[in-house]
Amino acid sequence: MTRMQKISTLAVLLVATAALSACYMPTLDMKKQTLTRLAVPTGMMERQLPAQPYLITAFERVSRKGDVATVYIEGGQVIWDDFIKERETATPLNPLALHMSTRDLSANVVWLARPCQYTTKLDGSACTREEFTAGRFSLTNLRAMNLALDNVQRRYGFKGFHLVGVGDGGGVAVHLAASRKDVLSLRTVAGVVDTDVFTQVYLPEKHEVFVDKTSNNPAIHAAHLATMPQHHFLGEWDDLVGPEMAQNFRHAAGNSHCVRVSEVKSVTHEKGWVNRWPDLLKSPVDCKAGLTD
Repeated sequence: MTRMQKISTLAVLLVATAALSACYMPTLDMKKQTLTRLAVPTGMMERQLPAQPYLITAFERVSRKGDVATVYIEGGQVIWDDFIKERETATPLNPLALHMSTRDLSANVVWLARPCQYTTKLDGSACTREEFTAGRFSLTNLRAMNLALDNVQRRYGFKGFHLVGVGDGGGVAVHLAASRKDVLSLRTVAGVVDTDVFTQVYLPEKHEVFVDKTSNNPAIHAAHLATMPQHHFLGEWDDLVGPEMAQNFRHAAGNSHCVRVSEVKSVTHEKGWVNRWPDLLKSPVDCKAGLTD
């Protein structure tokens, strides 16, 4: 079965699953309880960061103010269907980036949700479906994420950030790295780092819109980030995010020795990363990579 056939099959299964489980959908409160169960036992505490026009949910574990921090940026749902209309669906059932952050033993670890995740209208965070689907990389969303990082920096006096983006959170991490002067390194995990490639290769239906004209392709920053240490991890069994995006991103960076792309054996788009993450964190993130690595 080809990758396109697998993705088309997955899309059908998503629709079927949504139809069968229409009577039972995890509530936002249930998803927020998952955050607490994952984060609090590892010493990470919740904060709500004002980032107009949103509130950004964060979990933080900080023991060395004024030092550097590793910031994890959560992913969202990549493929959407007609059953997915409510803002609560912006909130992932499995917050993979948060789960991975709990396995990071660094002195300072911060996890950031995305706009419209884990918040409601009652929080004063107004969202539309388009803002967390086709507008996922809009200037409004990216500005909000920058404001959230500014808030973290002011509160703890961090000198710099190591960014880790998961899924389409990887694309957000690329945008943030390109727009800030305090980002020291970049990692993505199953990262959506080139939306043009994703649209051409991975969308099950050509008429579907992954990002709209208000969104920016993260790959436009590849050349600008060519001198930033970065490592892009891909899953061997990932049928949603294959190697084409990261490879195209690395090619667009030119003759860079700072960009690494690694395939991780026996992991899918979501499964297998958490247990492997402590070892993957030890993988090189420097400017000694060769284009043939």
